[in-house]
Amino acid sequence: MNLELDNKQFVKVSEVEIPDLYYRRMKTNIGRIDRSFGEGFLPGSIFTVTGSPGAGKTTYLLQVLELLARRGYKVAYASGEECVEMMACNCKRIGVKNVLISNETHIDELIKVTEEYDFLVIDSFASMTSNIKSSRQHEKHIVQELCKASKKNQCTIGLILHISKTGQYKGGTIIPHSVDTVVHLHRDFVEGQPDRYVSCIVTKNRFGPTSETTLLLTGA
Repeated sequence: MNLELDNKQFVKVSEVEIPDLYYRRMKTNIGRIDRSFGEGFLPGSIFTVTGSPGAGKTTYLLQVLELLARRGYKVAYASGEECVEMMACNCKRIGVKNVLISNETHIDELIKVTEEYDFLVIDSFASMTSNIKSSRQHEKHIVQELCKASKKNQCTIGLILHISKTGQYKGGTIIPHSVDTVVHLHRDFVEGQPDRYVSCIVTKNRFGPTSETTLLLTGA
């Protein structure tokens, strides 16, 4: 893939000028969330979130966006899984008021969104569309364009991925290999009801340590 990594010369690390961007983090001010991503979300980074149905992926990410929106960041949630009316109903239930939502799924239009927003969540990767008919080339094209757009426009992108019953990604391995951070949410069920506690497991993080922490998912 062409991710626009263009510096082909070897240079001493002490002579590399590090952009200020790498020291700026978007923080929710919820310590456990911010620490999971390396003391906040790095502008221009891209991450994936997986989890079985009912694990809390949508709730978690919507509440993260709400926290960031309250701190003045421009955030958006693009869903190809639920209509905006259903999303608005769920948002009301979990106290989310300031997140912009849409059913846009086409890669070209979502790239334009990254030019205007600080943070974009796409739910889900499987629902995204393009003008490419080959499924393999379609997947490669989408990953490449999202990675380039996030860096170019300094927009953090979160991708929800579906997993199979065995815990494997639905699709190729190109996605987890290309993104900066890989997050998995695990939630136990007690007597048929989802537990309020969710394990947030970070297995890859280019901008911080890997980790595992427990989150309490409530109505707020």
